Amino acid sequence: MDNYQRPESLSIQEILGKPLEALGWSSLFQFHPREIDRMPDSLRGVYLIRYRDDPKKLKPFSMLYVGRADRCLKSSLTNQYLGKDNESLPIFVEANPSGVYFQYLCCEDCRQVEAYLIVALDYPLCN
Repeated sequence: MDNYQRPESLSIQEILGKPLEALGWSSLFQFHPREIDRMPDSLRGVYLIRYRDDPKKLKPFSMLYVGRADRCLKSSLTNQYLGKDNESLPIFVEANPSGVYFQYLCCEDCRQVEAYLIVALDYPLCN
């Protein structure tokens, strides 16, 4: 089980001054039903998920997804895996047969997630 702790509430200015890797991402999961199954059911809130095609390289994420508080993270990931919420994800998974990996941030304050998103999008998207 992942020991992810929600980042403590920071002001938007504090978040905007941080580098991408310092935002408090969860540990790395493989984007696969078995890994999604390990996600805690109770993680609700607004969340930011980034996907990578190589777990060993700290290159910028390949895809980014923001979810709302109306559904828990685990069910959202399951829907994405099945292509219900994010049609491009199955294509991304097929294009990277060696594996797709993801990390997430989760918090209850929408403004905090907006600040995370601003920081994340300041980095070049690849793939």
